[in-house]
Amino acid sequence: MHQGNLPAPAATLMARFEEQSGAVVGLCPRSLLSETVVKLHDEFALDCLVGFEIEVTFCRRNAQESVNVYEPLHMNTASSTFTDNQYTDSYPLMVKTVQALRDIGICVEQMHPEAGAGQYEFVLSPEPPVQAVDTLVQARQCIQQIAATHGLRATCHPQPFTGIGTACHANISLNGARDARSREEKQMQFMAFVLSHLPGLCAFTMPEAASYARFADDQWKPGAWVGWGTQNRKMPLRRTATLEGLSARWEMRCLDGFGNMYLCLYVILRAGLQGIRKGKKMEIKDCQSMCNGIPVRRISLT
Repeated sequence: MHQGNLPAPAATLMARFEEQSGAVVGLCPRSLLSETVVKLHDEFALDCLVGFEIEVTFCRRNAQESVNVYEPLHMNTASSTFTDNQYTDSYPLMVKTVQALRDIGICVEQMHPEAGAGQYEFVLSPEPPVQAVDTLVQARQCIQQIAATHGLRATCHPQPFTGIGTACHANISLNGARDARSREEKQMQFMAFVLSHLPGLCAFTMPEAASYARFADDQWKPGAWVGWGTQNRKMPLRRTATLEGLSARWEMRCLDGFGNMYLCLYVILRAGLQGIRKGKKMEIKDCQSMCNGIPVRRISLT
């Protein structure tokens, strides 16, 4: 691993647990995810790609406080802005972070400010699920370490400050079915089963009480209803528009930095696999706006 801005050479090794016999440990999330990916391919000729969007809030210590109290790196609260203080104070660090990620072989397709104070997003390239999570873990480590060398703290906490929350959206695509019609049918079966169990899946994807503070209706973020919609960012599951000859991409938006992402992707893909096996029908309509579609249940701790 290239040293970059780290104070000493460092490396991260991604591995799985095995028994003495060499058999996979049944409670290893990384192994469970790998096995599910194989089942999707072997049973239905489907290959999965996942691309993560890492939202990070950068913080600095408040010099006026006698204890370690953090405040956002800046107070700009709009997506994709480019203000003068961002240009002088935060953008040099973001560019350096992107370069450090590239130095260790991680491609950042896009970096931009997000809607929260001190919040930035790093969009990673799509990869097979296990490799995608491996890359996510290494990217988060690198981002946090580069921030630390500049006296800052980078956190993926879903609600570090009052206001806009911090997520870790996963963009999932299913490819490889015999034809476009068959692929679309399996995608809908997959996502129908995911949606039918979404409140339960959230126990894995948003495992702490703080995870639910960022869910609210009538804002440009996932509302508190189970549903999906084409290009609808207010839904927990967003489908992109389908281009000719290409599969739709599904954005799972009810994910955050508290979850073990190997386990999160495992339960999502496993649920989807069961949906295809059962031929689950999508009963929830395409909710392209809150006036068009039928969200069926609220996502909550209860």
